[in-house]
Amino acid sequence: MGFSGATGLSGKVVDNVFLYILVISVFLLGLITFLMVYFVIRYRRQKNPTPADIEGSTWLEIVWTIVPTFLVLTMFYYGLTGFQFLKKVPEGAMVVRVIARQWS
Repeated sequence: MGFSGATGLSGKVVDNVFLYILVISVFLLGLITFLMVYFVIRYRRQKNPTPADIEGSTWLEIVWTIVPTFLVLTMFYYGLTGFQFLKKVPEGAMVVRVIARQWS
């Protein structure tokens, strides 16, 4: 008995969602690591012996709130559409009746 074409297609949907999340995660890991090393070197104590008070930036706070929210919503959307695709029973699917009995 062979697998239907829908099985292969559902695997591609899951793979695409996983790859999308993986690429975003690896990109953010690289970006954050690079910026962290850059700022540690740029603002080390030897070059800046007296620290300066830095006021907040409303524009920057809005950006780093909206961008992650947008990324999480796109991840949720792709995950939801993939889940809905997997949840839909294909036409002509075989009905399997299962009875579980642990110690019979």
